[in-house]
Amino acid sequence: MTAVIEQWRETLALAHQNAEAGIDIEAVLSMALLPSVSPQNGSHSDDMAGSNDNDLSVAAFEDKPKRNKVKYQCRGCGAAVWGKAGLNIECGDCELAFIEN
Repeated sequence: MTAVIEQWRETLALAHQNAEAGIDIEAVLSMALLPSVSPQNGSHSDDMAGSNDNDLSVAAFEDKPKRNKVKYQCRGCGAAVWGKAGLNIECGDCELAFIEN
């Protein structure tokens, strides 16, 4: 988490330095966003006292669900199924074992 905070500090410092140079601060800040960042509890900047049009929405980190499934494919007919890693699956049509992709 410390690395993420440091990344935000550097990005905000860069945005502040470049604000007077006509660089779009919002574009610079969006480069630092992680895909797992979203608005917190649907709150908007106009919900806060003393807010104005320049306020940014508050963002919170969401844990993405861990994916444990693996794709398996039949070597004969190409049929595909999803399941957990390490399964022993056989194609009912070709009678060949599925391979883990």
